[in-house]
Amino acid sequence: MPNPRYKWIVLFLSFLLMLVLGMIDFAVPFLLDPIIKDMNLTYAQGGLLFGTLYLGFIFYGPIGGAVTEKLGVRKSIAIATFVQSLAAILRGYSVGFYDLFFFSLIVSICSVMQIAGIGRAMSEWFPSEELGTVNGVWNAGFALGALIVSATTATIVLPAMGGWRGSFILYGVIDLAAAVVYITFSREKPTDYQIAKSASASNHVVGRTTMRRGFLQVAKSRNIWLLFAIFALVTGAENAAISWMPQLLGMKGAGAVLVELAGTMVWVGGITGNILFPYLSDRLGLRKPVLLGTAPLLAISIYVLLASSSGSVSLFAGLMLGFTSMYFFPMMITIASELPEVSGGLVASAAGFVITASGLGTFILPVLGGYLRDVSGSFSMGFSLYWLVALLALPAIVLLSETGSRRRKITMGKAN
Repeated sequence: MPNPRYKWIVLFLSFLLMLVLGMIDFAVPFLLDPIIKDMNLTYAQGGLLFGTLYLGFIFYGPIGGAVTEKLGVRKSIAIATFVQSLAAILRGYSVGFYDLFFFSLIVSICSVMQIAGIGRAMSEWFPSEELGTVNGVWNAGFALGALIVSATTATIVLPAMGGWRGSFILYGVIDLAAAVVYITFSREKPTDYQIAKSASASNHVVGRTTMRRGFLQVAKSRNIWLLFAIFALVTGAENAAISWMPQLLGMKGAGAVLVELAGTMVWVGGITGNILFPYLSDRLGLRKPVLLGTAPLLAISIYVLLASSSGSVSLFAGLMLGFTSMYFFPMMITIASELPEVSGGLVASAAGFVITASGLGTFILPVLGGYLRDVSGSFSMGFSLYWLVALLALPAIVLLSETGSRRRKITMGKAN
């Protein structure tokens, strides 16, 4: 029987991988201006470069989870992280827009495989009562990585590495180091009786069905489609606002220090929310009240960010932007894994399906915001769209079935 304490190593390795993913993804908003100027791009193309980091979620999401089920968690994460790091390094050697676009797409595709595997690993190693909390912890790693690059890219890394190309190479090398650590210390899931029994059932499901049938089984769930809508709207609005926030504040006359500080505050809020809200939902035994309470606050924070003329207000709005939105990522994966219509062998498939929504929203909205900036000369139209989009998630949250432990106990009691 494996050491039960190893689950904390699993959580640490997941946290580490997500920390580095946050670095290689969210350095991009702080490198967009030099990239746009160096390659003579439009703002729409700049938005496309950021959105491309999530474009792979759209195409790979429906099958990425199924591939994880087939390869196994450790192997799929190891392959994804290694290939991702190579593509991240090659971004720094891009000669034009199209190869930079391609390497960013590879990073995105590997990210889905990595995240789907981590979601599956958490459901294997941790009980339901801890699942929201641990999913929040590894996603907080992503926020911490993004916080680090937000605080250092523009003022330290960019000058030290001689421009955006050297910055991309540095972050890619860090990702490669994280891949080596994961491959060295990771282990496959435990084989005690209960887990082995679950794994046997999982393998039976995957063995009897093709990846296509598994995908279709997940796609029949009404709740999966509601999660899809919520995730697309919330993460789309959140990431679009974050991607263009440095440019929005710069157009208002903010200096480089204030812009970097505002970006840092977003991720300070994100780390706090990633820990607090999933933990709160575990303690309540309910998921929906937390979602319903924070979605309107996300919309308000984006509106305040657009309307504010004060540096201190912008910092607070940035803090609230991260605080009220970033925990949606682990929460959506947690809910997807708890749905009664999603069998144990299809958890990664369900996670991959839901992650697709994040890619859809985060690809479309930054590009649209950049296009509106090109035609109007301002980011006002784009940010007005973003806070309205965040509000549109509320009806889908209301219709979503509750999956928390308290709801499941009530359902089991009625069944008995």
